[in-house]
Amino acid sequence: MARLTSALLAFCLASFTLANPLPPNHPAVAAGTPNPHHPADYHIPTVAEAAYSARLLLLSETLGTLSTVFPTDNEKPLSGYPIGLIDYYADCSSSVKPATSTPGNPTVLNVSIATTFRNTGKGSPISLSINAPIPAGTRSPASLPRLVVLGHLKNLGGDQPELKECFTSRHGDSNGWTPGGRIHQSQWAEIDVEGVYWVGGFGDRAYIGWIPLDLWRGVELKEEDVRMALAEKEEESKVSGYRSQGGALRVQHN
Repeated sequence: MARLTSALLAFCLASFTLANPLPPNHPAVAAGTPNPHHPADYHIPTVAEAAYSARLLLLSETLGTLSTVFPTDNEKPLSGYPIGLIDYYADCSSSVKPATSTPGNPTVLNVSIATTFRNTGKGSPISLSINAPIPAGTRSPASLPRLVVLGHLKNLGGDQPELKECFTSRHGDSNGWTPGGRIHQSQWAEIDVEGVYWVGGFGDRAYIGWIPLDLWRGVELKEEDVRMALAEKEEESKVSGYRSQGGALRVQHN
């Protein structure tokens, strides 16, 4: 975890970084402008730089919180209440060749019995929240990047061999409930992203705010960044004992 986290954070904090909770016209922390509390060559990352970091975080991680809203006809008195559950996802638009989903749309496994997908089946929107791993010795987790993508679920059906290869390469244990399996009824889906919110860290040194969709979808990750992110995540899985790697990871070549 330390290698992956240090690589991602070094990239973020060097140039393609993070957040800004104060108004855009704030003289000290406006994106892309100098900050008197940092060295002269330091600048608050621009929204384009934040978009790159956000897409790299989406690729690097494989677990996140899927949030939906209970429908009005819910059998329990929970109509309109949100619920967030940790689940698997994979960025198959950056990690495989050819891209198997719209750029920046996370791939998920729609398991029909799951509360999340029961809610989306009744029309609920969906969001995916992701945070960077917390390395040992971190003084404040609030200084680390996190990301939320919001949209609606787009079902893609069951016969998607490239999606299956991508997803199971990140989650080898998911083979048992992929479409056609004997455990659960399922199909492939993606979150059709309609909004992206990025918190890169503390607001005096990072970008915080909405990322325009054209920037989000237009990011082209450098091949070396993709390779490093995937290789270090695989190493992290070996250390943790979680068998996330079910097959060889393939890199998209732009």
